[in-house]
Amino acid sequence: MWLFRRRYAAALGIADRPRQTPGPVFLVGPFVCSAVTIAATAFLLRALAIRTYTDALALGMIVGIGYLAAMTVNIAINPLFPRPFYYSLINAPMFIIGSLMTCTILVAMA
Repeated sequence: MWLFRRRYAAALGIADRPRQTPGPVFLVGPFVCSAVTIAATAFLLRALAIRTYTDALALGMIVGIGYLAAMTVNIAINPLFPRPFYYSLINAPMFIIGSLMTCTILVAMA
């Protein structure tokens, strides 16, 4: 998130707070969550017998938009996020791109 640090802080309504050093959970947590997402995507690719880049990108879009982006918006729609759609606009594209990359790399490795 360092590329969008100011916008991210504005979306969360914490732009006026002093910057904090992230603890271990903020470093390890995203890695573990990404590993789980990649494993689930690999399972789907295998279960659906996807072997072409076109099909992999289609699955990447379905997962990226249908699950990851939708859940990002759903999580952000609560009182703790003062600008939920702005927050989603920052985060959802990164999840979609990550899903597309994951599917492409997994098909290339198969």
